[in-house]
Formats: sequence, structure tokens, C-alpha cells
Amino acid sequence: MTSSMPPPSFAPVAFQPEIESVLRTNYTSDQWSSIRSALALPPSTTFLRVNTLLLPRSEAKVMLQTYVDGQCTEKGWPSCPVYEHPVFTDVLYLQVEGPLVVEPAGNEVIIDTMCGNAVLRGADIFATGVLAAQAPMRKGDRVAVYVDLDGACLRGQSREYTGRKTFVGNGIALMGREDLYKGSAKQLRGKGVGVQMTSPLYKSPGLSDMFSRGIILQNLPSIMVGHALDPQPGQTVLDMCAAPGGKSTHLAALMKDQGTIIALDRSFPKIDRLTAYISAQNLKSVKAYCCDATGCVMKQAETDAFLNTESIEWWPTGSRITALPRETFDRVLLDGPCSALGQRPNFSPDITLGVLKHYPQYQRSLLHAAHKLLKPGGILVYSTCTFNAAENEHNVAYAIATFPDLEILPILPAFEGIAAPGLEGVPGLCEDARRACCRFEPGMECGEGLESIGFFFARFRKREVQGVHSDTVAHQDSTSR
Repeated sequence: MTSSMPPPSFAPVAFQPEIESVLRTNYTSDQWSSIRSALALPPSTTFLRVNTLLLPRSEAKVMLQTYVDGQCTEKGWPSCPVYEHPVFTDVLYLQVEGPLVVEPAGNEVIIDTMCGNAVLRGADIFATGVLAAQAPMRKGDRVAVYVDLDGACLRGQSREYTGRKTFVGNGIALMGREDLYKGSAKQLRGKGVGVQMTSPLYKSPGLSDMFSRGIILQNLPSIMVGHALDPQPGQTVLDMCAAPGGKSTHLAALMKDQGTIIALDRSFPKIDRLTAYISAQNLKSVKAYCCDATGCVMKQAETDAFLNTESIEWWPTGSRITALPRETFDRVLLDGPCSALGQRPNFSPDITLGVLKHYPQYQRSLLHAAHKLLKPGGILVYSTCTFNAAENEHNVAYAIATFPDLEILPILPAFEGIAAPGLEGVPGLCEDARRACCRFEPGMECGEGLESIGFFFARFRKREVQGVHSDTVAHQDSTSR
């Protein structure tokens, strides 16, 4: 049920004081207030990437519009138009209306913050995501859905939850309490949707079913990373931290599935999901391996032996490997583990100061490996989904200082007006390098009327250095290896 009352307001995201003191260094009070407010809300634009190997964008637009119209009719919403992005020819988008005024109806259902983030971006709630349901809850009941902000709600709790919580909309229970809690959470996997969101606070259609049709939910900056790397058919490309696979599959589409993409992740379960993701997009050029990318570089003798064949024979996909041949890759994408503070919405950031300070050093160890694996003349793109300068501009300055043969490339003309330049005042980052960075602040417009998550990326080229082996070019930094 909706009303004509003013829409609800979400409290700005609150960080621990020691975290806030680190993050707000480069911002004015007004800028920091704007970021905190934006982080509490989902982006006002939903972007989707079309796998143009499976269907042209024009056909995808018609298919998506039909699907969205069906969702809107089912939920009693006005039609939500699908638009083509004016710059990127493989991108569609929708504008999201909200927050709406929705009065809580029925007994409460409690979900965790990750599930709450998904609900505000159009998802229903799988059975495994229902932490607690107030008794009695039967199949078909209308329920009010709340996010547990403290992570303190006990699974299966039947009484009203009295901890900190925030309302995200109403839904219909597709399973009763008895079905939800008679077994373990693990046993619920594969049981499907537990609560269908009929009146969420944001009119954001659920679009996950479009993935199998080649229309993939992906934030615009993540899509731009693929275009910045600009892989060409027939090239050898490395995606160093590839799971869940959105960027790897985009690179394959840009290469027309011709060439080789090596996609790494250090977790076997993630590799299994990555392999399934690749297979669902019907791609043949991507080979996924379980590997720790921080030390995945062969010695020169091993490299010579590996490459001294008529044609390179890679390992069976899904294998565990330890190292890759040096200076073999035309393109390297380093979208490494990060603090992920740019993700939206972000109800309750729980990162500690120790973890926040760990990420830049870990990312630098990945940069060392990326530099050794990239061919002279090759392109490296470094990206994160955080606005933390220590993981972004500071690492760009580190790369420029550490690898004299690595030059930062200017922002592509097509990106002008979509991405902002890097932050000012970072030691070692000259003005040209700062302007070459592509930064997306949470809540910032990325094109007229469009909005996305917080993100960052920069593009480098490895120069040819006459008479000098690349190993001698990089300074040694034992703390980052």
C-alpha cells in the first residue's frame, strides 16, 4: 500500500570514527555528507550489458522492455522505459523511482544487510535469505521486510526483532515458517524464492532472469573497464581476479570470442561458479584457473620452456596452477580485492581499520605480478569498487614511481563527462596523472541524469625499454610481495 505522505528517509551511512578519519581526508564536510547519504541508497539507474555475441542491442532492448513491462504489470506499476546508452553500444539502462511511501503490512520478516542491498535493487528474497519470520507466518501471508542492521538476529527467531532494523518494503510469503526452518539453511538451497517483493521501496524490476538471455546486470564503471582495456580479437588477455565473471565475459565479447582470456581466482568454489558463468554465456575463449595471482609469475627459464612450442598449450580449464609465463599478455585487467566501500546501498559498513590498511599493500603485490606478466607495449587497467584514496590514487602514484616503464594513459575521449578525474593532493601524483584517473564518487552523476556506484580505474601502457630486462626496471619492495 502506498500513500501521499513524504517518502521515507534513510539515515546516512555511519562509519567507525577511526575509519571515517581515514576516508574523509580528501573531502570537504559537504562532500563527505553527500557520500554518506548516497551510500545509504541504491543508484537511481540500473545498467545492463548486452552480450553482443548472442544478440544485437536493438533486439535485447525489445526483449528487456517486454520483460520489464510484465514485471510492472504484475506489481501494478506504470511502465518503466528501457534506454540505450548514448556512448557504449552494448549498454542498456532503466531509471529507478524511489524511495516510495510503503506502509509496513503484516508480520515482519528479517533479512541480512547483503540481502537488503539486493532487495533495494529489485531482487526477491530466496528462502535461504529469510533470517527470521514473526509467528505465525503462513504461505500467502503479506509480510513487512526489515534489514537487521546489527547482524544480531537469530536464525528462525519467531518473535518481533527488537534490534536496529530498517524497513525495505512488503512482500508475499511463498513459504511458511514450518518450511523455512524445519531444516538447516544449507538444506534450503535450491528451494527458490521465500518472499516475493510486491511493494518494495524502489520500483526496480527484478532482472536476474535476463542473464541466460545474454542481458547482464552490471554497473556502468565495471563495463567501462572492459572498454578501457580494449582487447582485440586474437590477443592473449589476463583477468587476474576474475570471479564472478562479469568483466571476463565482457572482454570475451569485445574480442568476438577470438583469442585467449586467462581468468584467475584463488578459490576453487569461485572458479566453479566462474566456469558456470562463462558457460552460460556460451563463450569458448575464457579459461578459468584456481591460482593466487600475487605470486603467479614463472621464472624466466620456465617461461622460455613454456613458450618454446609451436603453439601455447594452456591447462584444462578449472585446474589449479601456480604460475604464468612472463611478458605473455597483450592486456592485463587487475580488478583486485578491495574494501568495496563504493557498493550501494551499504547499510552498515563493518570494515576494520586493520583490514582497510591491508588492502593497498595486497593490491601492490598484485601490481608487481601484473607488471611482470604484461608484454612490452601491452595495456594494464587497474580498478577497484571503492572511493578510498589509499587503494586508488595512492596506488597509481606507487605504480608510476615503482615501474619506470609503466606510463599512465590519458582518459579516453568517450569517457569525458562520465568519469571524474582523481583526487587532488595525493603525494607523487602529478596533475597529468591525476587527470588520467577515472573516479566515480558515490552519488555522482555518470552522464546526464545517470548514477552509479563508487568506483575507480586507471589505464597504463608498458613501454619498450631498449637493452633492459623488465625485471631490472621495477624497484624491489619486499613489503609488497
